[in-house]
Amino acid sequence: SAKGESDASRRFPKLKGDKAIQFSYAQFYKQMEMHPNSSAWLERAPSQRQPFHEVWFLKLTQPGEGRSLWLRFTLFVSGNGFRRIAECWAIASQRRPDKPDVTTLAMKQAYDIQLFSNEPESEIKVAECTLNDTSTQGSVVSKGRSIRWDLKFEKRSPVSFDLIPSLLRTVGIVRNSAQIVASDLLFTVTTVINGEAARWNKAPGMQGHLSGTKQGHSWVWGH
Repeated sequence: SAKGESDASRRFPKLKGDKAIQFSYAQFYKQMEMHPNSSAWLERAPSQRQPFHEVWFLKLTQPGEGRSLWLRFTLFVSGNGFRRIAECWAIASQRRPDKPDVTTLAMKQAYDIQLFSNEPESEIKVAECTLNDTSTQGSVVSKGRSIRWDLKFEKRSPVSFDLIPSLLRTVGIVRNSAQIVASDLLFTVTTVINGEAARWNKAPGMQGHLSGTKQGHSWVWGH
């Protein structure tokens, strides 16, 4: 956890300067045989933990029902160290049969980084929102609106891959990591959006992990 940052020296290699930045996600987890949910931020020495941005995310859709959900667990530390937060994001979209437009509800809640935990290393926790090998639970509430989820998932195949070519990282053009941890998941159980429950039945989805000193400029989600 953030409180247990002193444990990082026992869990992770000591890397300095550009080597720490360019050491790829795939190389790190392969060499250390660490869990994909392990935090790259905690891998760094305390003096190298700012600026830094790290995201664990899930995306899923329900075929035939026009529903999709995007969940994010986020760490952000500014360059001057003044802003150190953990966030939970939830973005739910719905296309109803009687309406041509897609309704989207996007929400997030920010917490002090001390409410982030990565213990055990297979589990991410931000406040009361959790993500582990087989499930995720949590809620985001703001201004009378809410998204709550209790989802279980399983892998249909073990396929994972690095989105950034190793050459770009080696020459220093890209200093972030972007990894698809699991590209073929099936989700079940429920979400409750503004009090309206929805059942997810073998909904296809995926899990990803992003980290590095820069934030993404923008994102496009396509299916």
